[in-house]
Amino acid sequence: MLSSTDRISIGGKSPLTGGIKEANAGGRTGLQMTHLGIKALIIEGQPAEPGLWALILDASGARFEPATDLAGLGVYETANSLIERYGEKAAIALIGPGAEMKLRAAGIQNLDRDRVPSASPPAVVWAL
Repeated sequence: MLSSTDRISIGGKSPLTGGIKEANAGGRTGLQMTHLGIKALIIEGQPAEPGLWALILDASGARFEPATDLAGLGVYETANSLIERYGEKAAIALIGPGAEMKLRAAGIQNLDRDRVPSASPPAVVWAL
């Protein structure tokens, strides 16, 4: 529980350019993943059914859950809804409406220690 030990690096491959982008950010997400024993997470593919999905990581493993009810809410309202759904101790990384609309650039935000969505510079940018 030392300063700056709760960092997470998120990288992705752009389907537009084929390039790789990586960024490092704070928040509780990285720390909570280590408590689950996760040292790396590779996500390939997507759910077969269309719609908005939440990837849930917990002691039982990883699973997708429908999240269509969160579409278009924005990161602040979505964060509040997810805290209500999964509890105060949940670490949350989320996307905003830009990523939902598959815009060419979108970011991922982690909740900070005050439970507020924030992107620590440099923000993760995905070219979709």
